[in-house]
Amino acid sequence: DPADVTLNSHVVGGFVYSDANNNGVFDVDEAPIGGGQMRLTGTDIAGNPVNLLAPIDPVTGAYQFTGLRRSDAAGYT
Repeated sequence: DPADVTLNSHVVGGFVYSDANNNGVFDVDEAPIGGGQMRLTGTDIAGNPVNLLAPIDPVTGAYQFTGLRRSDAAGYT
């Protein structure tokens, strides 16, 4: 039954970088900080706890969480 299908297609991602000018924007002259892991926590729209780790790309500083449900009203951190 199509009414029973739940699509978990939401994505949260970004970059870890040294914000040299403290403007909150990843400018072309600012260095990415690669390696390690990023943690995503919170509660999804169905009330399930979320506690995930994603690797941070060692070269670009990029990370991404995929296949997420929407968060509850408090959002993810």
